[in-house]
Amino acid sequence: SRARQTQADQQKALVDALTNQVAKLKLNQTKNEGKTITQITKAKKELKEALARIEKDKAKIEKQTQDLKNATKQRSNVTQQLRVVSSNLKETQAKLAETERKRAKGVEILKAYKKSEEERHKKHLAKEAQLQASFMTAKSGLKFSS
Repeated sequence: SRARQTQADQQKALVDALTNQVAKLKLNQTKNEGKTITQITKAKKELKEALARIEKDKAKIEKQTQDLKNATKQRSNVTQQLRVVSSNLKETQAKLAETERKRAKGVEILKAYKKSEEERHKKHLAKEAQLQASFMTAKSGLKFSS
């Protein structure tokens, strides 16, 4: 009976020990599950923050892409305007050169006209002097005759 009692006590002690062990394991498991839940919650929060940053960066990139497209379009417009200005400048330079040729030709014509006018004036003065001399000669001839 005593051996049975000792065996029963040993079994009870073993059951108590195993029960304590199971209780400790459950407690540890609960703690671990709590830690895991906390880690999962923390990871979810970090993931949400990372997604928010990604969305923000995506919006920035989209804006920069649009800005770049606009800048490229403006550059294209400016390049086209420069082509037009360059073409207009060439036309203006050609017209200016033509005007300069016409002016130079006009100056030559004017010089020739002035020269011919001077020649005509000299001839006129020479004729006038000749007439004056003829008149004087005729007048002096009249004086002697009278």
